Amino acid sequence: MRFVICGAGALGGVLGGQLARADFAVILIDTWPAHVAAINTHGLRLAGVLGQHTVRIPAVVHASAVDFQPDDVLILAVETLHCEGAVTALRRATRLELPLFCAQNGVTSEGIAARYFQQVTAMTVPIGAKCLVPGDVIVSGTPGGVGAARTPPVWMKAGDTVEISPQTNLGVALK
Repeated sequence: MRFVICGAGALGGVLGGQLARADFAVILIDTWPAHVAAINTHGLRLAGVLGQHTVRIPAVVHASAVDFQPDDVLILAVETLHCEGAVTALRRATRLELPLFCAQNGVTSEGIAARYFQQVTAMTVPIGAKCLVPGDVIVSGTPGGVGAARTPPVWMKAGDTVEISPQTNLGVALK
């Protein structure tokens, strides 16, 4: 079994990285060429509540570059607004009826995916993550958007760091 993850940013990067760390075969698809190049050159770097890890995972920009196999499992981890384009590209790249798991924050992704694939399952992933620079994913462990509710909103930027307490697994963003 191999996991083909469409969307290798924050959530897809964490899922792919953790699956690869558990010795599953993984391939990442992401439309950000610089991110794909960084992953292929230096590996996918995960930092945060799960520790610091660099994982070697093959990555491609287009689904058509994947040699799909009958035992592949698809994980869709793109933003909901990119769902239609992503599943269209996956369907064009393979005629195999592969299981597809939707790992997005939204309620419409499964319906969109079901127009292209027969075995569609929603999944909940209770982690927060950010991809701020190509090849790097920060795993915060808290629900995304927590800073959005503040006045004014608080967002992490490139160069910000997070300190994680080993006792609580909670992080504090440092500017």
